[in-house]
Amino acid sequence: MITLNADSLIKVRLEEASREIDLRRGEALFKVAHDPSRPFRVHTRVGFVQAVGTQFNVDDRVNGDTRVSVLEGKVRAVSSSGKELVLSAGEEADIRRDGSISPREHPIVSNTVAWRQHRLVFDNATLEEMATEFNRYNQSVRLRVEGLEGARHRFDGSFEATDPQSFIEMLSKEPDLAIERGVGEVVIRRR
Repeated sequence: MITLNADSLIKVRLEEASREIDLRRGEALFKVAHDPSRPFRVHTRVGFVQAVGTQFNVDDRVNGDTRVSVLEGKVRAVSSSGKELVLSAGEEADIRRDGSISPREHPIVSNTVAWRQHRLVFDNATLEEMATEFNRYNQSVRLRVEGLEGARHRFDGSFEATDPQSFIEMLSKEPDLAIERGVGEVVIRRR
């Protein structure tokens, strides 16, 4: 069973000897029945994840990395360079564009899949990452970040996915940020 997050795109290839999913954009939660004669793999831009009878989340992130979160069972994460890491329930790792795989310390997997309840939970996220997530759910008000590259502006928080106004209100209290509201768009930049 596959549950797609908003603004996500997959391509499915079910064959006699394999089950292949291409996550072209976005994020998806997979619940997979174990079948050793038909491996289940999710491919992203930077590698693939192979299930071993499990439930796991794969997020093709804005920065080009892939985040893998395991809710049940185990998966094998493989980068484009061939590096591998086996993850068990409650574990997360990032498959990086450079071919490395980095386990995440102290992950809270329930926060990772909060999108199923239309909640966005951020942990040390950049403004660009946060705006991208809000834009998945909101077409009437688009968020745009300008001139704020780098790690200086990082935030934690939990928001209703369809309420970007609460996020904008939080940012308006930041002394070095300017919020400019336009027709159908909010621009966030340095003051």
